[in-house]
Amino acid sequence: MFFVFLSILPYACLAGTVWAFFLKQTETSPPFFTIITNGALCWSFAVWILTNALSLINCVYSLCFMVFWVLYASFLVWHIWQLRERIHFERPKGLIPVSIAVICICSLVAALVYPPNMWDVLSYHLPRVMHWLQNHSLAPYPTNIPRQIGMPPFNSMIALQSMAMNGGDYFVNLAQWFAFVGMIAGGMRIAGQLGGNEKVQLLSGLFIATLPNAVIQASNTESSNIVAFWILAMASLFLDWRKARDRENICKLGCCIGFAILSKGSAYVTAFPFVLAIAFFCLRSPRKLLLQGIAAAAIIIALNAPHLARTYQAYGSIVGGTERNILYHPTPGTLAVNIVYNFLLHEPWLLKGPLLGFWQGLPAALGVDVNDKTIFPWRGLEEYEAQFQVVDTVTQNIIQAILLLAMPVSIILRKFKTPWTYSSLVGATFLLYWIFLTWHPWAGRIHTSMFVLAAPLAGLYINSWPKKWLQKTFVIILLASTFLVFQGGLRRLSIFDSNERNFLYNTRNYLYFNNYKHFDQDYINAVNFLASQHPKSIGLEIYDDSFEYPLWAFMADSVREMPRILHITSQKDRDTLKPEFILALPQGTPELPLAKPHILERKNGEYVKVFPVTEDAASSDKNQQ
Repeated sequence: MFFVFLSILPYACLAGTVWAFFLKQTETSPPFFTIITNGALCWSFAVWILTNALSLINCVYSLCFMVFWVLYASFLVWHIWQLRERIHFERPKGLIPVSIAVICICSLVAALVYPPNMWDVLSYHLPRVMHWLQNHSLAPYPTNIPRQIGMPPFNSMIALQSMAMNGGDYFVNLAQWFAFVGMIAGGMRIAGQLGGNEKVQLLSGLFIATLPNAVIQASNTESSNIVAFWILAMASLFLDWRKARDRENICKLGCCIGFAILSKGSAYVTAFPFVLAIAFFCLRSPRKLLLQGIAAAAIIIALNAPHLARTYQAYGSIVGGTERNILYHPTPGTLAVNIVYNFLLHEPWLLKGPLLGFWQGLPAALGVDVNDKTIFPWRGLEEYEAQFQVVDTVTQNIIQAILLLAMPVSIILRKFKTPWTYSSLVGATFLLYWIFLTWHPWAGRIHTSMFVLAAPLAGLYINSWPKKWLQKTFVIILLASTFLVFQGGLRRLSIFDSNERNFLYNTRNYLYFNNYKHFDQDYINAVNFLASQHPKSIGLEIYDDSFEYPLWAFMADSVREMPRILHITSQKDRDTLKPEFILALPQGTPELPLAKPHILERKNGEYVKVFPVTEDAASSDKNQQ
């Protein structure tokens, strides 16, 4: 139990770091979101330096992380104690602030009571953390799941800080939750920078707080909210730097872009318009600003260099494991299809009945082959996308998408005047996304960064409506839709769904498989069988999207000494590594993508199937006894 509570220490240090910056404020101190950004940057640099330094000397051990975070926390406690007289709290007042606070609290509850149970988290985000701890390094290792090596690792590096405390995964969802809170503050700050009054700022914050994708992501261990926070911090710092042209802001700007890219590859596209704008201003005044631009670029490269070097070492390419996300040969047709299909992800009602056939025929009409895997690497538009769903991967931002679509129409009709520079940068972000990133049915969560960038403009737009009753009605609709979000998804808070996988009615082990109920009991039985054998080594023969992480979590709870868990990628690995047992997780069918696991045991130099136990094998064992 002690280690469980110790595993929250890194996140407590994050909150304490922001609090320490806040307590140091004076009458000339920066705005609240700038304080949040300063604290987040300080803490994130500690995570980055600690993790990479320990990896470099093969010392990714639990004890090293424990010592560091205890010392970090001790310094924070001493520092905050020195400033204790400045501590004061203000209660939120008004419908919107109170509503935002309630949403944040509900998201926090969901983050704490549910285990990580998103597909990508169980497949590669957390498994690589376990391999890092086992190997005592972040160096590449043989794996059947390339994304464990190639995908940007910053969210996993954060999870490593907590899981290294030997307290399990009880708090690993908190990084996304902290990012969610930071995003709300960031949207409000940018709205103020664009000239919005307090009401506009609150509307911008509410737009983000009620964004279904952001709410759902706030209680898992993915990276969408983390990268969205860094993108908002980048945008805010860009607006500050554009006025002051100072070194401090440009360096922090480079840090935010660097951490955004290190969090998710889509940040390359999302941040690129702002990078171009920075380059433009630097080249316009080279004597004054060129060195600042070079410094920012150097910071971005330095933050990502260790990961890119490891990826190149493993795959001979810095985009190893992520190639299918990139549209290498865009055309006007692919651009049009991408625009339409990405919008339709958020509007399932436009996919009902005969309209579905119309949209499915759109690519062919525009000369785009729906079977071209370089354009549609997974699949095209299907009836599955026509359903309203509140799930991590396919949650729709219905109301916000309609609002963002109405905004440019109002601009064209001259009913809404928007800040030109910022609007152009946000518009360019959307455009570049549609041009260079392939479409897939679960791209909605990647849209979070673009939606939150547009939130300040949405606040200005809503405030421009002449009828106040319409503004109030829209706020009520946003709040009502958020209530529905909490009733669905993989981490629901409803108390009325005892037949579903609710934390009130199910054990934590079953909640790992909250959306994959046909698979959970077979997986748990397989791990229980392995634990009963007290293995020293387990080989994994799995396909490239398997659920690996529950094996680590269940084994840690079932055995005194963790076995060494290795990926078996070929027959040669079987012969050289010779694990005692092999857990095979083959690929299933499109309807049931997760096939039943089976276990092989090494006997007399060969591997024999020992689980599930067949009737013949059971009879043979009984006769031998």
